[in-house]
Amino acid sequence: MSVDQNSEKYERPLSRHLCGRNVFWKKSCSQGPKADGTCGGAVSCSPVKEGGGYKCTRAKSAGGPCTQGPLQDGGCAKNRPPCVPKLRIRTHRRRLGLLALTFALAMIGAFSNTSEHINPSVSMLDAGHLSDIHTGFTQDEGCASCHSNHNDSPFDWVKAAFSKNDMSSECLDCHSFNEPELAPHNFSFTSFTPETDKTQCVSCHSEHKGKKANLNEVTQSTCSNCHKVKFDNFVEDHPEFPPKYPSGIPDSIKFNHNQHINDYFVEAKWQGKKSVDKEFSLFASKNCVACHEVETAARKVKAKPFEQICANCHQSQIISREFKLIAAESFTPVSALLLGVSEDDEDEDEALDQHLEFLQLLAENPDETMADIADELTIAKELSKLIKGLNPLLLKKASEDWVNEDDFIENDDINIEQYGWVAGGDDDGEQTLRYRAVEHADPVIRSWIELFLDETKVTQMRESIEPEIIERVRDYLLDPREGPGACAKCHQPGLVDKIKSTEGISTATWNYRGQVERHFSKYSHGIHIKFLGPKKNCQFCHQLDSDSDYEAYFDQETRNVDDFLSNFRPISKVKCAECHQPEKARDDCVICHNYHLNPGYKEKVLVKEE
Repeated sequence: MSVDQNSEKYERPLSRHLCGRNVFWKKSCSQGPKADGTCGGAVSCSPVKEGGGYKCTRAKSAGGPCTQGPLQDGGCAKNRPPCVPKLRIRTHRRRLGLLALTFALAMIGAFSNTSEHINPSVSMLDAGHLSDIHTGFTQDEGCASCHSNHNDSPFDWVKAAFSKNDMSSECLDCHSFNEPELAPHNFSFTSFTPETDKTQCVSCHSEHKGKKANLNEVTQSTCSNCHKVKFDNFVEDHPEFPPKYPSGIPDSIKFNHNQHINDYFVEAKWQGKKSVDKEFSLFASKNCVACHEVETAARKVKAKPFEQICANCHQSQIISREFKLIAAESFTPVSALLLGVSEDDEDEDEALDQHLEFLQLLAENPDETMADIADELTIAKELSKLIKGLNPLLLKKASEDWVNEDDFIENDDINIEQYGWVAGGDDDGEQTLRYRAVEHADPVIRSWIELFLDETKVTQMRESIEPEIIERVRDYLLDPREGPGACAKCHQPGLVDKIKSTEGISTATWNYRGQVERHFSKYSHGIHIKFLGPKKNCQFCHQLDSDSDYEAYFDQETRNVDDFLSNFRPISKVKCAECHQPEKARDDCVICHNYHLNPGYKEKVLVKEE
């Protein structure tokens, strides 16, 4: 095929592009494409300035200077629409060759990388080192421990590469969480609907990042994948804390900080008592560490043992408040229960005869009499704890004297092991059989209280005993001012992890519990104590509220936690923001918030298989 003369003039064999007019119309312009691949023939020439005007520079091969000449602004008068130059076949071949070479080199690197000195992320066969924690559990099965398709046929390899691989089920072979396991936060929300009802472990946790990688590390942006509320920093974006945070509900032990710090520890009328340790009281009035264990502080800062911080003042109260089981000439709340006599009927002749008959039976056979009554009240299993240490001989001798209308006087000649049980005249001058607490957390008095807080046992007793008789014993045991052992003075029933309102009495918490657990938030006093110092840190956040009516809640017969007022002012977000802000302390989500609820490990992880 002949070649146009103009084409011969412009053709550049090493150029990557062909003139677009030559491709479509087989007639190119004289300029041809520019080096960058754009059209060079939109104008016939580039006029040059000469004297007071412009001179046409069109080449002779293109017809020489045109008759119109350049425009007044120096532009070419011969304009035409630009063409779209096209790549030469040679250029396409060069690109395809380079692409093929790159692919070949990548495949060679992917399937031959076994050196520890080369970045493992380059290799398709080695995605990177597992973290140390997972390496030990996957070394036997290798990749198949998590990637189910990788050890099957070649077809499965290809299928795995182009399909979604949700490994959450493999994670749950070892890890356990609260049900539902794959729901957001492992929790069934009722107050709002999450963005999704099912999550994947790899949405937040990523492996193959190295042996020392921290798999628990989650960025702020990860939380934002689901939480649509904008959160750039704690100071500006975090909502305000609840009004009573963090002391919105009563603690398990009633302790009025205001009274102790402002009255008992400093006022002369209290400090004048023989049992008071004045040096300790003065120190405790200004230092929380006198009573609280800061060395082991975590989320909770536990109080020190009773014997170290309470016994000097309260041990005498515990011993002096005796538990009266039986009286010689009248009913006690407990003896009325044993005989099924109500308070209104105690002065009736029939009831007095029943009481006398009861003493007679105890004088004859105390063990059998108490066992029969326990059977009728369905408390036979609890009887041994309720009268622990009570020597039948003491019960028999006291009952004999009372039946004979004599006072019981302990005789040193009679060897009676008492373990807190005493008989004879009490502080009121009445002949009684009573129990005097041996120690703090005394097992006998505690057993009586727990029995009457057990709604199942109380319901069974109501089948044979009138409810008001049972309630009288319960009121006696739980009287904070007169109750035996002074237990109810500090240990308040009905306060066991109750978030909503608490009506009536349910159970008692004997040990220090601290505030209610917040499932999705975490806090450690330990690191804050180390940062601030134990002498400063407590008052820095926990400030006494002298106007708080702390006692009002405990004086109610029917208690509602919404009425509870702490001894301390609420802690606001502003207080935390003094430190937790950009450029000072961390303020990201995971420093305070947990994702998983009740995380743990399954038995196959905890118990090594044989």
